[in-house]
Amino acid sequence: MRNATNFRCILCFAVIIMMGCTDRNTNPGLKTSRGQIDLEKVLSWFPADTETLQVANGPLWMSNFMIGQHDYKNHEIKSEELEKQFDGLTLGLFGSGKGVLERHLEGQQVLFALEASRHFRTPAGLGELPFEGCAVAIFEKDLEDRRDAFMKDAVKIEEIEGQRVAVFEERQEQDPWTFFITFPEKSVVLVSTNRQFLQQMLARMHGTEGQRALPNSLHEWTYVNKKAQFWGLRHYGGWS
Repeated sequence: MRNATNFRCILCFAVIIMMGCTDRNTNPGLKTSRGQIDLEKVLSWFPADTETLQVANGPLWMSNFMIGQHDYKNHEIKSEELEKQFDGLTLGLFGSGKGVLERHLEGQQVLFALEASRHFRTPAGLGELPFEGCAVAIFEKDLEDRRDAFMKDAVKIEEIEGQRVAVFEERQEQDPWTFFITFPEKSVVLVSTNRQFLQQMLARMHGTEGQRALPNSLHEWTYVNKKAQFWGLRHYGGWS
């Protein structure tokens, strides 16, 4: 469901170094332009103690983002394949729930995707570090029909901040994971790894005020091109 931890870390580092300082648009003929989503608004949804961002400025399309089992020693990765892998870093959580959500959203155009996280923990054995966080995808079209069909396939439904949320439980290696999936707006989908994180986000989206995640006063922002196709940011320590 998620990419291997080491490969994920390598790609995150590569995307920040290779793409974070340039404004690439490999599809100049597309009508949708990169960087058109109000990033400040999206960041206002996230709790103040958010530590990490991974961003993909669309357009891109929902698909199976799992990385194939290549022999990377001899495999020449094409630019299209690498781009899909970067997309998968941000939208990997959409493969949770045994891929049920991903299948319902297959082929839909994403204008903007962001994954934010905090409170990383040591795994019980092998596998990715458990964390609290949420992936957001803003789509070009309304998704009411796809939302309704997806919710019918969900085994468990909860209500959080007045919002219907599908809950999926999985086990990855030796760690249990719980995923919370909801459609808070017609073209917005959230996939969270933590109930409290999602509750805080939904409260903010419904008007609760508070300090936003990763404020503009952080020095790290001076190194980020927010209109790049892919970029990431990590803030260590306190808020100074």
